[in-house]
Amino acid sequence: MRIILLALQLGIVQQPVDAPVGATSVAELHERVDSTARAFLERWRFAWQEAENDRHGPLADERSAVSTVERWRSDAIHCHWVTKSQRLRRQMIIARERAHATCPVWTPADEEPVGDERRSIDAGVDAKQRWGIGVLRSALRQQLDVAALQLPGDLPISRQRVRFALDANDLSGAAIAALSCDSEPAGCGLLQGLVLYRAGLVASADSAFRAAARLMPERERCEWNDVRLLLDEDARGGYEAMPCAARTAMEARVWWLSDPMYLEPGNERRAEHFARKVMLSLVAGPANDQRIPELPRQGSGSVAESMIRYGWPAHMFWGGASTDYGHDIWLRQQGAEPARPYVLREYTHGRLHTVPLPSVLREPFAAAPGDWVLNEPPNEDEWWPVEHYARDASRIVQLPEGQTVMLRRRERTRYLWAATLDTAILVRSMRDSVRAMLFRSRSETELERMGSFAGRMDRPLLVDALLPAGPALFGIEMAGDSARPAARTRFGATVIGPLMSLSGGRALSQPMLFDPGTDRGATLDADEAASRMLGSTTLTGRSRFGVYWEAYGFPAGDSVEIRVELNREDRPGFLKRVSTALRLGSEESGNVGMRWRELPATSGAVRFLRGEVPVQMRSIVLDVSQLTPGHYRMSVSLASKGGSATSGDRTFELR
Repeated sequence: MRIILLALQLGIVQQPVDAPVGATSVAELHERVDSTARAFLERWRFAWQEAENDRHGPLADERSAVSTVERWRSDAIHCHWVTKSQRLRRQMIIARERAHATCPVWTPADEEPVGDERRSIDAGVDAKQRWGIGVLRSALRQQLDVAALQLPGDLPISRQRVRFALDANDLSGAAIAALSCDSEPAGCGLLQGLVLYRAGLVASADSAFRAAARLMPERERCEWNDVRLLLDEDARGGYEAMPCAARTAMEARVWWLSDPMYLEPGNERRAEHFARKVMLSLVAGPANDQRIPELPRQGSGSVAESMIRYGWPAHMFWGGASTDYGHDIWLRQQGAEPARPYVLREYTHGRLHTVPLPSVLREPFAAAPGDWVLNEPPNEDEWWPVEHYARDASRIVQLPEGQTVMLRRRERTRYLWAATLDTAILVRSMRDSVRAMLFRSRSETELERMGSFAGRMDRPLLVDALLPAGPALFGIEMAGDSARPAARTRFGATVIGPLMSLSGGRALSQPMLFDPGTDRGATLDADEAASRMLGSTTLTGRSRFGVYWEAYGFPAGDSVEIRVELNREDRPGFLKRVSTALRLGSEESGNVGMRWRELPATSGAVRFLRGEVPVQMRSIVLDVSQLTPGHYRMSVSLASKGGSATSGDRTFELR
């Protein structure tokens, strides 16, 4: 149904094609169209090689290479199972057979872009030849259309029709071909999923791919759903050791945690993975342009792995006939099959890496925001993750870690997250409004939207929601558009129990850092503190900050002793005055702080939340102007007379 909707959206009207007179056997018809396709692709490859020669000429070998780019490319294109290049250790993909390996790399940053083959296969062909190539491709497609009338619904012919329609950037023609395929439900369903994905209908494509997989026999489905190539070595070994049935849960977890945006329907990263596999199957058969080897002993395994992990490259760099000749001789000497043309697969910067660390796959509810490295870190030239992909919608950037606090309420826990937003990273001005969505998930089948939160770029973004207790995976996401990136952070957390769960016990919240403004000693309630909550626990150039915390289960009539202590964690024992108002311990103790005793019922510095479990709200302002920059741990504790102390901690950094 979804592919039919696509056909309607594209305004598709199938035109009749007159079939030639006479019957042909299926095998003969397949061979005829395959032969025509091979002839076209040979002509296309010749045009591409001409363009590559015109762009840069033959590749100099590493010894005679002049520029850094030439040396880098020479090193990368001579990528074999015996290569020991430290520069390429992250990129090198070696198949199990003795064959040409592959080392995909980034496109050189200082080189004028050729075009992006991922968007248009003819980008690598000289512009003057593209019209003629298009005419030849159209003639091939007409013959394929004729063959489709003679063998209605035939999968091999449908596959070629879809492939060459997409190469021509003809989504309408690709949709027609996919719709007409009906001989093998699973194979035809995969074609429909590919067309939907190339049309930008990600959610529909994701559904189509999964529906097609369900129609496959068990062994074929197990192979199709395989995700081992997306995993780091630590996780890959355990996955490969699993029987097929046991892998299903692992695969579901991988896609759950690798979904780029919970805000968007469907799973774009999963749909991208399956689209790559379908496209690879279309171009890697006998009718290919020879840039993807056919046989294992030619290196087909390593090339296929690189295409599944990274997709179609932006540029396939060819070193010229002399480079091919040298490779052929060396490979034959080593007992491997030649596989010319030998190409270097180059990918544009700015791609996304969404598969998390192996530790997250094992314990998602313990994940930290930094366990996903979505984007290439600045000034880190060697960054090359196990997988990445180019996103056609808005870019996605990482939101800052921010500051998180949980405050107990009667039946749920008030969860507060604040973050200072970077105008340069988010490509927004200080006057812009923003909106974020909070997601909570406990499994791949359970995703809840917990609220939508408006903010402005000139103040910390605040997420404020009542949440159920227990461990979960959380996501905070902002939508993007064609000019501005989407943004997200994702992490695991265990939400503390509500007041009802204390059962007569006592507890203290984690301290919250807030902006005191001009107040010397602010006495705030939870709402006021939340409105001033700092968007980071890294405090740069700040001489004062406020601290807010809550005490649970302490009667207002009980006298309590309160302690506030700061420990320098990176250089214990080297501590200076917090402010002249604090009673300091000795520097040798490694602590500074203050303590006092009060009766909350008569103290003007305490706010109350009445109920079955009493809540006391306190806030103070600290002067840290004389503290040495570094990492600190703040501990706040309360103890009734004769009772044990209850405490809450917060780490922060002074810069």
